[in-house]
Amino acid sequence: MKRAIAMFAKAPRAGEVKTRLGDATGHAQAAALAAAFIEDTVARIHTCAQRVGASSVVFYTPSSARAEMAPLLGGSRCLPQASGGLGKRLHAAVATLRRQGFQHIVLLGSDSPTLPSEIIYRAFDALDREADVAIAKAADGGYVLLAVNDTYEALFDDIPWSTDSVYDLTLARARASSLHTVELHSWYDVDDGASLDRLRAELNGSEPLGDDAPRTRAALKRIAPGRRPLG
Repeated sequence: MKRAIAMFAKAPRAGEVKTRLGDATGHAQAAALAAAFIEDTVARIHTCAQRVGASSVVFYTPSSARAEMAPLLGGSRCLPQASGGLGKRLHAAVATLRRQGFQHIVLLGSDSPTLPSEIIYRAFDALDREADVAIAKAADGGYVLLAVNDTYEALFDDIPWSTDSVYDLTLARARASSLHTVELHSWYDVDDGASLDRLRAELNGSEPLGDDAPRTRAALKRIAPGRRPLG
């Protein structure tokens, strides 16, 4: 079974990435955190890919960012995201991988630096057990991971992205399409001050811990809790 783990990532440019997080930390610090998130997520993907015999791919944006993204990606194969809204870009990524012969595809973002590897393994296990779709809910109502065995345009078309209805609507679309769907353990994205506080508490050991994120941990140490650094 040819497998792929595909991460979607945006170049960590100050003022262009993690803007809500930047309101809490300053935009330069938010960009530094975004870069650390990418590095930790790529490292996790590589480990998981080796264990399950998958290929790792990063779809990045903007298309001009290849040179600045490359040092963060640990040698991963990288491709520019397609044009259009998020749904079109996700669907295009799956279609690209399917054309290249990949049968089981796990999609995730770079916003969950401590995402437990076990969620990725369970996604592949679900597909191996003849599920069509496996999905892990995000705390904000989106999803942190989507695994599919085909393109399934209905899962991506006309979804109100960045709202708290993304997960429920995607799940409803899958069921309406008679797709065998497995719901996985939920996790959270780090997009704002509140989720950053949760991440800090997790890495400090006062919240249930996912996988470690050493680059994120180091970046967080440079941002004092409750204070907004300049930038």
